[in-house]
Amino acid sequence: MRSSRRALSVLILALFIGVSFLIVQLRRPASPRVTIRFDGYVRSTGLALFTISNASPFTIAYSGQYRIQLPMDGGWTNQAEAWLPIGDVMRSGQSDSITLSPPVGQKKWRAALDVFAHGYYAGKGLRFINQLGQIVGLSILKPAMYSKSSDAVTEGLAEILERHRKVSERSQR
Repeated sequence: MRSSRRALSVLILALFIGVSFLIVQLRRPASPRVTIRFDGYVRSTGLALFTISNASPFTIAYSGQYRIQLPMDGGWTNQAEAWLPIGDVMRSGQSDSITLSPPVGQKKWRAALDVFAHGYYAGKGLRFINQLGQIVGLSILKPAMYSKSSDAVTEGLAEILERHRKVSERSQR
């Protein structure tokens, strides 16, 4: 009698975990509303300045990895990958500024970051399931990852400085 109750309890627990796992896997969150905006160049260093903004209703995280992408026929290709000193977690409505090394000699390029729907699962009460999976050695929930790119940067620092020099010369006449 006791063994059949125990077996039933284990079966119900396994069924609960299995159904929860399927629900989580089938309910991948919509792509986070994250923008990466080019703000210009830092004159003293030549680094490109970007603002990352989270307009999602949940917390996101971005890894420290970024990619510099160049245009090619019909799309973009990665020219280089590098790491920021750190990634960050951003609450809904939060923005952050980062500086990246621009590609040398390229007029048109963009930056891409990987963004994780970090707070989506916590907001859905699924943190318990993830913690349970970690206790038994399974990674039940993997945060959904999305690649987000900035708009294309179409001018290098040298072109911007030259344009400003010409405007200054015209205004002094």
